Formats: sequence, structure tokens, C-alpha cells
Amino acid sequence: MEFSYRRGDHDGPERWGLIRRDWATCSFGRRQSPIHLSAAAVAGGGYHRRAGRLLLSYRPAAASLVNRGHDIMVRFDGDAGGVVVDGEAYTLRQMHWHSPSEHAVDGRRYDLELHMLHQSETRDGRYAVVAQLFDIGHRRDATLDMLEPYIRRVANKRKGHEVEIDDDVDPRWPVEGSGVYYRCGACRGGRWSSCEKPSTMVQGGTRGRCRRRTAEASPCTTADPMRSPWGVAHVVN
Repeated sequence: MEFSYRRGDHDGPERWGLIRRDWATCSFGRRQSPIHLSAAAVAGGGYHRRAGRLLLSYRPAAASLVNRGHDIMVRFDGDAGGVVVDGEAYTLRQMHWHSPSEHAVDGRRYDLELHMLHQSETRDGRYAVVAQLFDIGHRRDATLDMLEPYIRRVANKRKGHEVEIDDDVDPRWPVEGSGVYYRCGACRGGRWSSCEKPSTMVQGGTRGRCRRRTAEASPCTTADPMRSPWGVAHVVN
């Protein structure tokens, strides 16, 4: 593993910009994620500017589950659709999770955060990320419920181990019913959107995903430290 999430480590967040030349922005960049989001500032237009509607167009697609060492990733092997942001189209490439959530709303970090990573086909391969926050609750999340058996199969395997998922994965489940998004600048030039309404998951699912950690990542934390907003969050209606 090239990096860890533990502050003070030789490969921890404070030193990410020194690990690789192309990560240098992590040391000095001012448009980075994750950030603290203020519901009042978003409602009042206090973050940068108002943008156009974020258009979601997803479809079920073949996918594989991959142990990346620092997290578990769903890699879409088929056409899962994508999003259009400010008129630019992005194709959905993969989904992964962080625990606790990376972004915070009014100072609160949620139990889990889903990142849906998209890539542009036309502009230097830049990225756009849709994020969904999760609370522990009584209603099961359909996507996590479907993936749980596969997560167990790769959780304690070596980095890079992957399994094919028997059924198509439907990326519409995590974001269904969400209409308002926050967007902020990312560490390496990406575009971020976070669904306004959090979803729920059951407690057992959280424990299952925490088993994916490597020895040096204990306790189970896979979230970046917070950044200052620097006025880069957007509201997309």
C-alpha cells in the first residue's frame, strides 16, 4: 500500500504530497476534498456559485469487486451510464466506500460515504464524483446487501484480488430519490457532488466492510482528513 490514513505516519495524510510527484497538489492545493459543508451556506448560495442541474443516467451493468488494499471497489466492466455536469458527459467507472464519511455536513461525519467515480471521454480524462452519505439504520441498502457475499470473499485477500459479480450491478439504487447536490473541488482537478439526503445501512454491513482493512490501517478508518472549503463548493439544483 502506497499510503495510509493515519496522521503522523511516514505515509500518512500530511505526507501524501511527497510520496509521488503527481500527488504534489495534496501538499499545497487549495481546491481539495473532503471539506466541511454548511447547510446554511449552501441554501444561501454562499459557496462559489449556483450551477445547472446534475443529470443522472444510469443502467444495470456487469461489474467486478476488487480489493484495492485500502478499500473495496466495484469496477464496472459494462456500460453503466453516467452523469452530465454543466453540459459535459462523464461515464461511470467505479464505486467505493469510506468509513467514516470523508465530507462533513455542519460538522457531522456520517457512518459511511459512497463515491461513484466518473470519467470524461472528451476533456483530458478528468473525473467527476457523486457522493452519498450513509447513516446506520434499520432499512437495508439494496446495493450493499447485494454485494455483501462478494465483499466477504475478497475482504481478507491480497491487494488486487477480484471476483466477478454474478448479477448486473444497478448504480441507480444508491442515488434514487436524491435531487440536490453539493459540489466541491477535488485534490487532483476532479468535480464532486454529494447527495443532500443520506441513505441508511444496517450495522452488520459496516462491520463486514471494516474487515477489508490491512494491518497498518487499524482502526478501520478509510477517510481523508478535512480541508477548508476555500469557496469551491457548488449547489446543483
